[in-house]
Amino acid sequence: MHDAVFTIAHAESTPVTLPPLRTIVCAVDYGAHSEAVVRWADEFARSIGAQLVVSHVLPMIPMGQWGYCDENISTAMHNDAEDKAQRLFESTGVDARMVVESGPLVRTLSAIAKNEHADLLVIGRHHESGILGRLRDAAYAIIRESPCPVVSV
Repeated sequence: MHDAVFTIAHAESTPVTLPPLRTIVCAVDYGAHSEAVVRWADEFARSIGAQLVVSHVLPMIPMGQWGYCDENISTAMHNDAEDKAQRLFESTGVDARMVVESGPLVRTLSAIAKNEHADLLVIGRHHESGILGRLRDAAYAIIRESPCPVVSV
């Protein structure tokens, strides 16, 4: 089990007790640490009887010279993300619903948490860089914009 850091960005004061955690959204970037993050989120969700939703935010595709991008690229990226989710679930034994969205990472992840009525958002922290390390690179912004408390694992 990894050390987890619990963060509440918008609370007026530190709560003495947490409200019930019914829905947990776990954000993954499919980096090497994603498996450990999903396992932690699943174990925690099971221990408190919460529903787990795993999410992945696809990077924005810049518009081409003619003001459009090939729909096939977007579809291929979405299908690839869902295939990776399936492999992640198989390797971890996690049974969760997957949500894949495309857009600016922080805003899209915040919208997913709102749409899922998340009571907690779980993100990973690791040493990867580049596109696979987008969650780590954006952790402060994710915490700041999250509609719910965040646990970084």
